[in-house]
Amino acid sequence: MKITFLEMLGIFFKDYRHSYGIAPIIVGIVIVSMLWDESDAHHFQLLLNQNSVCQGEVVSVEDVSFNNEEGEFINQKHYDFQYKVAEKTYTKETILEDRDYSKGQTIEVEYLTKDPSIATIANEKHVHVNMSTILFAAMLILLGFGIILWLLKEAIQKISIIHNGKLGTGKLVSSEISYESNHHTTHELKFRYEVEGKDYICKIKTREPEVLEDEEFEWLIYDQHHPARSVLVDTLPPTIRKRFEAEAQTFPTN
Repeated sequence: MKITFLEMLGIFFKDYRHSYGIAPIIVGIVIVSMLWDESDAHHFQLLLNQNSVCQGEVVSVEDVSFNNEEGEFINQKHYDFQYKVAEKTYTKETILEDRDYSKGQTIEVEYLTKDPSIATIANEKHVHVNMSTILFAAMLILLGFGIILWLLKEAIQKISIIHNGKLGTGKLVSSEISYESNHHTTHELKFRYEVEGKDYICKIKTREPEVLEDEEFEWLIYDQHHPARSVLVDTLPPTIRKRFEAEAQTFPTN
């Protein structure tokens, strides 16, 4: 059976577990967008690229003190500094903790060689953003993409089975609760089917077991080259199910 691109997407999104991958990606992006600004991006570029050093001068100093979320007293200083590269003067701002530069003091400035407008005071740690929080957000995003890739692999296998498989029937042999979370109960159902005299088990996890327990036998499609791979017809998107019902008589059966 040939399936369209939209039906392929339907196979992926019909699996409720796709939300487990999308959710951490969204949370991670929100965290990064709240904390990450242009200054952070510039400092990240300085870490990854070839830099140059020149002399600069502190032109203003502002003390900023506050208590963080843990109640710790934090003292920061906001510095504006100027430097000149190729006869062009630049003014930049940075935030440092436990430093004591004074207005008019000569400093070393580290700037991006290919773009001198990106710079910081040399050998100083930029503290505008909590890097541990950024790393946590990055891990969430990577975790989300990992889950999605894993589910995509399963979806691709289903597509292959639908495209090249044979029709058969499976009998429900067990139904049990797999796990419960967020007010949802997930059931694992097992269906036994036979191919060339050998028994195989089709496992399916669902939050709607009643849809698959309403009949003694359920239609399924199995991979004729790897009979252990199979998919229940009732778990497929509606458009594919309707097409299957219209073409069911043309399918070879086991």
